[in-house]
Formats: sequence, C-alpha cells, structure tokens
Amino acid sequence: MIATERSDDIKDFIDFLERIVGQEVARDRAGADPREIERLTALARLPLPPLYLEYLREFGANDGIVKLSDDASSKPEALIDYYLEQADSEESEIPPNMVIVGVNGSSGERALLYSDEARKGTEEPSVVVSWWGEVDYTLALSFRNFLYRKVFANARLKRGTTLQLQKNDGNLVPSIRRATLELGFQPYWFSDDCQTCLEREDDSALLARTWGESVSVYGSFADSKIRDEVKLALMQRLDLTE
Repeated sequence: MIATERSDDIKDFIDFLERIVGQEVARDRAGADPREIERLTALARLPLPPLYLEYLREFGANDGIVKLSDDASSKPEALIDYYLEQADSEESEIPPNMVIVGVNGSSGERALLYSDEARKGTEEPSVVVSWWGEVDYTLALSFRNFLYRKVFANARLKRGTTLQLQKNDGNLVPSIRRATLELGFQPYWFSDDCQTCLEREDDSALLARTWGESVSVYGSFADSKIRDEVKLALMQRLDLTE
C-alpha cells in the first residue's frame, strides 16, 4: 500500500497522485483563476471544505486523470455560469443545503450536501449525485474521501487483470470491507460506508462503491489466477454476480 495519512493539505494529495501515476502524468493539471475561486466561494453561500478550495487552486482549470466529476464539468467558470443562471430562474434548482461542484453531465450533477452541523462548519458535507437539486445517492461521506478515491479508481484500478462484480444492495459496502479483510486486504483511510478502497501485499487492489440501490466491486490483480480466487470468494460470501 502507498503510505498516506488523512490530510487536508493538497501537497499530500499530489504526493499520493504522483506515487500512483508518476510525476509526469501528475503534472497534467492547471489551477483555476483565483478571482473565479473567490467568486464561486461567494456564490456557494456555505463553508467550503479546505481541500476542495485547494483542489480548485491546483486542479480547477484542468484536473487531468482525477476527473473529479466524471463527465460533468468541475471548472469554476462552468459552476459560476450555472449559479448565475439559477439566480435568474423563477425557481432555483440549488437548495440551501447544497453546493454544486459538477455540472452539465449526463450522469447528473456532483454536489456537496450539508447537514445542519455542516452548515455551521462543525462537520463536513458529504458528496452526492443530484438531479435538478434532488439527491440521487451519496458518493462519499466527505470531499476528502471522495477526492482520494477518484485517483484510486481512475489510476490504481486501471492496470493488470481486472474484475467487476455487482449486487442490488446499496448497503453492502461494510460487509464487503469485512469480507475482504478476511482475504488479507487492508483499507485505505479514505474508505467509508459508501465506498471502500483496499490493497493487498500481492499488488491486488479492490474498490467497492454504492450506486444508489446497488453496489459494484472493481479489482486489479497481477494475474488471472489471483483474480479468480478473489472473485470466487466474494461471490460465495456475498452473493455478488458478474
């Protein structure tokens, strides 16, 4: 596993990124204009996670392999345009407990969802997929967990022999984590009940994540023999299917 600790310092995230993809690939990034970040912060109206602001400063104009919002745009200029468009509409699609961080995607918006405590700044907002201001499902319990998981998914799981399993049970992530621990995997600190990222000493890696009412498990392995052993164990223990 890559040595990493819970941190809101963007330098620690970049170090994690470089150790997965290499310095050359990690350099494919560009920060947003500070004036755009300032304007977006004012439009958001809610306390933004420190690491999100740091992400905008380093990756806001081009986040390369991170692809924070998948097919949606996470660039401040696109977010600002969306906020201004909603301000001019008769009924805003941005509820008072939400900050939009990804727009114009076919897979929905990406948003920070604030509890009462998060609105006060005493706890962190979760990250959700939303449609027109309505929450679809939760991606991660904090922006920090979400950001690190994106790199793990987009880079670490793209090499070697791969695996994908699924089941119609959106509450299965904790059970998957327990089962994989018994198989020798260790979770990264940015795992939570919505998504968990794990590695093993034989260079095997797993990601389990919710998709609303369902769960998917992705894997990367050194060879097909190891993959098939892990696949069989997870299918037998948790009734997962390909």
